Amino acid sequence: MGGKKAAVVKKLEGTWRADRDNETDITPEQIEDLPVPPEHFSEVTRNEWYKLAKQLKTWGILGSCDLSLLEVYVYNIGLAKEAAEML
Repeated sequence: MGGKKAAVVKKLEGTWRADRDNETDITPEQIEDLPVPPEHFSEVTRNEWYKLAKQLKTWGILGSCDLSLLEVYVYNIGLAKEAAEML
């Protein structure tokens, strides 16, 4: 079962239509400043954090509710890159 997509996501995908716009669209609180990565991140993981957070913020889809998901995703990408460097 899929949930409803936010209007901003539909606009990014090119599927937004004014006649189907939901006036009660839920918009998460957007982040004003680029978030600082957690202190336990390595340099590789910090670079990924800044790269992805900057892109999501530019697209206007980085909300305060996304930070924990961003942390888990970036942490795992960093682990994969560090593991690949060891091989």
